[in-house]
Amino acid sequence: MIARLRLPALLLACAWILVTPGVAKWTRTDLGPFRAWDMFSGFGLAATQVAFVQALPDGTKEPIDRYDLLATNEHERAALAHVKDKDAALAIARRLCRHLGPTADVRVRLDVATRAGWHRVLRETDNQCR
Repeated sequence: MIARLRLPALLLACAWILVTPGVAKWTRTDLGPFRAWDMFSGFGLAATQVAFVQALPDGTKEPIDRYDLLATNEHERAALAHVKDKDAALAIARRLCRHLGPTADVRVRLDVATRAGWHRVLRETDNQCR
């Protein structure tokens, strides 16, 4: 008797695993036992995109390659690549200001990945060299 129930139980379990996430996705609701299948939903959170630009007197903005200006070895290059938050981006901007001189106009754009998409933390509006 139990041997005959193994195959139907296995098929029922497989169907449950495969079908219930689809029901939650198609109805766009969380229906308790019908859980949405969100693979990698937390993957890539807190990833950052940072860009440094120099505002020129004529109003144009020129991208700054922070690696060429500040990195003297591979260790510094790796440290400049991993900007984790606003404070780290502003610290690099201050270093760029010191390197470019007192009249430089360095601006920073920093975006952080969230579940809802990219969130702009810093905009290219303020001169970080003041």
